[in-house]
Amino acid sequence: RTANTGEGRGTARIEGDTAIFKPEGAEDGCKITLKFAAGKLVVTQEGICGFGHNVSAEGTYKKVSSAKPKFDSE
Repeated sequence: RTANTGEGRGTARIEGDTAIFKPEGAEDGCKITLKFAAGKLVVTQEGICGFGHNVSAEGTYKKVSSAKPKFDSE
């Protein structure tokens, strides 16, 4: 089995339990929606977001920790 990986940087706008994100340098039609739910994160992606060949952020991700994330400030 093989896997492709990618990354995106930028700022998300959070309202309630939903965040909207467009990575820096992504095409105009790119929109990533992150919906926080009990024990999981549901991610949908519209358009080409510049993660690389055959790479998408879309999926359902299981919560594995309650620790608050730490973010680098640039």
